[in-house]
Amino acid sequence: MNQALIFMMMTIWLFPFTIFMFYRIFLENKKGLTAMYILSIILVILGLIMVIRYKIPMFLCMLGPLFFFSLYDIATRIFVARYNRKPIDTGYNWQSGIFADRVYNITVTSLGLILPILIFALLYDLFK
Repeated sequence: MNQALIFMMMTIWLFPFTIFMFYRIFLENKKGLTAMYILSIILVILGLIMVIRYKIPMFLCMLGPLFFFSLYDIATRIFVARYNRKPIDTGYNWQSGIFADRVYNITVTSLGLILPILIFALLYDLFK
């Protein structure tokens, strides 16, 4: 496979993860999250067009951002419903009493990396 294609797919797949890790304040804003959903839907449409037109299942990686932002939105809604506050970013934050925030961040990060890979593997077999 072309190395440029692999680089492009990895960049698209890691894009939402980077925003979650370094620019979470952008996602906490309703307009920012809506913009990410719109961008993700555009990527999904482009990915599906490329799968249908060029028969290359690697473009299914473009589904990754939509899954990640959906996971982030659902996990944040569950956290807010349970603790009545937004989760705190615990990266380099060593204060005590934020165990639930740490669990939230570890869960979203782990599922955000693993879930798109599993979904991609499943869809790759279907479109192969």
